[in-house]
Amino acid sequence: MSRYLLPGTMLRANTYRIVRFIAAGGFGCTYEAEHVMLRRRVAIKEFFMQDYCNRDEHTNHVTVGTQGMQEQVNKSKRKFLEEARAIGELEHEGIVRVSDVFEENGTAYYVMDYIEGQSLAALCKEGPLPEKAAIYYIRQVCEALMEVHDHNRLHLDIKPGNIMVKPNGSTVLIDFGASKQYDIASGENPSTLLGYTPGYAPIDQQFLPATDIYALGATLYRVLTGNTPMLPGDRLNEEEDLTFPAGISAATRQAVERAMEIRKKDRPQSVREFVALLDAAVKVEDPRPEPSPIPVSPTPAQQKSRKVPTGLMMVLIVALCAALIVLLAKGCSTSSGDGGRGDTVADSMQKDSVIPAEKAKPVEPASATAEDEAAPPTPATAKPEPAENKPAPVVEKREKAIVITGTHAGRDYVDLGLSVKWASCNVGASSPTGYGNYYAWGETSTKSSYDPDNCKTEERRMSDIRGNSSYDAACANWGGSWRLPTKDEFDELVNNCTRRWTTQNGVKGMRFTSKRNGNSIFLPAAGFRAGASNLFSAGYYGLYWSSTPTESYPSEAYELSFNPKGSAGSHSILRYRGNQVRPVLE
Repeated sequence: MSRYLLPGTMLRANTYRIVRFIAAGGFGCTYEAEHVMLRRRVAIKEFFMQDYCNRDEHTNHVTVGTQGMQEQVNKSKRKFLEEARAIGELEHEGIVRVSDVFEENGTAYYVMDYIEGQSLAALCKEGPLPEKAAIYYIRQVCEALMEVHDHNRLHLDIKPGNIMVKPNGSTVLIDFGASKQYDIASGENPSTLLGYTPGYAPIDQQFLPATDIYALGATLYRVLTGNTPMLPGDRLNEEEDLTFPAGISAATRQAVERAMEIRKKDRPQSVREFVALLDAAVKVEDPRPEPSPIPVSPTPAQQKSRKVPTGLMMVLIVALCAALIVLLAKGCSTSSGDGGRGDTVADSMQKDSVIPAEKAKPVEPASATAEDEAAPPTPATAKPEPAENKPAPVVEKREKAIVITGTHAGRDYVDLGLSVKWASCNVGASSPTGYGNYYAWGETSTKSSYDPDNCKTEERRMSDIRGNSSYDAACANWGGSWRLPTKDEFDELVNNCTRRWTTQNGVKGMRFTSKRNGNSIFLPAAGFRAGASNLFSAGYYGLYWSSTPTESYPSEAYELSFNPKGSAGSHSILRYRGNQVRPVLE
């Protein structure tokens, strides 16, 4: 009796051919396979409980040993299929992609992308990785985990063996077998079974993001030191349980120690907070060496074609110089200030056109698709593709101008047909694409550092701050009836507008277009500030404060967050961080 499918076995009406067995766990077997028609390599995971299931070697049909085991097997099989659906909902280049799910042979299967490369565990098997390389890989995992948590799901088994590193240096998070949905308010889940890998699981084992963050810190510790962390219970009896090689920066050590705090309340409470610690620790760089070009001897025909007459060469040089002068002149004319109106760097690069309502033509609603322009940059040292394989250049779509429908206290607003009117730009900016100023929640002035220690509202139980000039940055800085939007008003914006991730005048962000009247506002993806006013995630995340505090956590408040994948919604986040402010008007 074979416990695994043999090479050559066909599945799903001859769609897939098994190539080889890769690995087995307590709940399933993983195979390399081929999609026959597409001639594409895939990975297939089969539900097969080693201690409960048997396989007919002639038909491959899977049976259960005894009737008493059937209930447990059926329950685990449902969980297996739930795992497939959960991964299928997560669309991120750093998360393994599920392309097919089916039942056959008395069991279940799901099909994933086959990932070339090796696990992070294999990569550091010979010894610790350099600090910059370790952070480079973990930083990518954090981006993928943000997507997981944004779907109110936890991975619950993060470790070096579940992180694949592709040949180009990008990482992919795999094995969601322990993953579970969780309740944001209580952190509870109806199931009690948690994934547990010794050294990577905290002692509390609760359904909270802090559980995954402990595992992230432990994984970073493993690749920095080459040592598996001690069990949390053993760590309680040690005075200095986390030791690092010489040369690891103090900031990196602090990031790991914070993530691996024994008490969950002392850890970063979100992946974004952990990322802020990492980004403050060391400049994130691609650790791979720049590929050296391979010299190739030219053919005689190529040598002949490379010869350029001297006269023609001089003409080309003169033409290039003239073009450069014109470009420089244009650059200077577009980078001048506007007479001390408090513009940000993004403002001074290029101004948006805004059209008063009485002169504007009706605006057509933007497309609801958000992914077509959403792609995080590839590492700078990635090997360029051959010219013949490069896709056609993407031409930036020219967005219609923001239609200004009114002015209050000297500031323009746009009526989206919602319960409040939205300002056309951020506090501290003078155009829709300006980043503007960054404020901690409940503070009305910018500052040189953004830390829990200098946050005025840290750990304070407060009611909604809208319209209170002592705490509301919109009210304090713009006056009149301007104020911060509430969480409900952010939710209204998201639910009643189509969203489009786009680039407007060179600035990335999200365009919200009203389903009611077609008017639009643009919110720049301005990132956030943390630590010594360091700017993080600019051009990738938009993060805007609401006036609503989080009732259960006095150190948090709600923000609107959005990213290139089209995801947008209100989330609870720590108050000390410097976010953007987009005012509203009743």
